[in-house]
Amino acid sequence: MGKVVVSIRIDSDSKELWRRLAEKEGRSLGGYLDRVIALMEARDLLNDASTMDVIADRLVTISNRLEEMILQGSKKMVKVKESKVQRGQEILEQVLALELPSSLTPAVWQKWVIRLRVKRNNHLDVATATAMLERWELAQENGYDLDELVELAIQRNNADAVYESHIDQPKREGKRGGDHASLFGECVNA
Repeated sequence: MGKVVVSIRIDSDSKELWRRLAEKEGRSLGGYLDRVIALMEARDLLNDASTMDVIADRLVTISNRLEEMILQGSKKMVKVKESKVQRGQEILEQVLALELPSSLTPAVWQKWVIRLRVKRNNHLDVATATAMLERWELAQENGYDLDELVELAIQRNNADAVYESHIDQPKREGKRGGDHASLFGECVNA
């Protein structure tokens, strides 16, 4: 069965409503109207003029109800979306306002939190951020500079800036950090 072009005149509000209903079913407007007519024919509703009046009345009633539901639903979705975004913003502000260990500057902390949100899709809540900062403070007590650890973790794209080795062991001065004078003081030229 081939497709034909049909031209009908309806008001723009009805067309828009039919288009939205068709989109809800994942159909084109023509496909949607084909389906409606096929369903009506299958139920033997197209033979009687009075039946058509009843169907038209029902369609108008259903259309009006659906339109109200769509409008109410879109308003609710907007409210939910706004409140979710607003809640996320409030949590972010609370996380950024937490008391930080002394070797962690607010700018580096903010950089870390934003990086987690953007790169890793990890939105810290206050409890998780507080626990993280408590762990990081243990590393600071072992002599580690948190700004350095965080910057290094960002450069390396690490999931965390502080690891068990930072917590379990005090920071050792490397070969470059030692006293060079004492190393050469013991050398005696013979």
